[in-house]
Amino acid sequence: MTPVHPADRIREAKMFLASRIADEADREGIPLTEIERKMLYDSESGWKLPEMAEVKAAFDRDYDRGLFEARTKRLIRRARSRLMDGDKAEYVRWKWAIRELRGQDHYVLTLIAAAPPTGEITRLVITALVIIGVILVALFLVSRGY
Repeated sequence: MTPVHPADRIREAKMFLASRIADEADREGIPLTEIERKMLYDSESGWKLPEMAEVKAAFDRDYDRGLFEARTKRLIRRARSRLMDGDKAEYVRWKWAIRELRGQDHYVLTLIAAAPPTGEITRLVITALVIIGVILVALFLVSRGY
């Protein structure tokens, strides 16, 4: 078996993530434009599409980055949720793709990091409140001499 070059794994990971995000946009009836799809391949230092300079120029000229990022983060949350609830192998592949890109500067990874699962924030807040409650009860009991 021929070893897979790291650049090939990066390209495959980006293609997988970008395709799942684009699939989710299609499902919602608001497909990504060609420029929006290509922006998911942007990177400051890693593998990117050969025509990325032209894509970025067109994006900067014709698109609102804030709106694109907000929409894309929503798509990422829904795509991740769909994968978690559906085909487990696809979700494992989603996590693999993210791991392949870690430690490098890839725009799609930045978008994914900015779109935590909706339940995750709620769980963190509840956990923090429980910990604070336990500490307060312990302090109360200590102050009462228990």
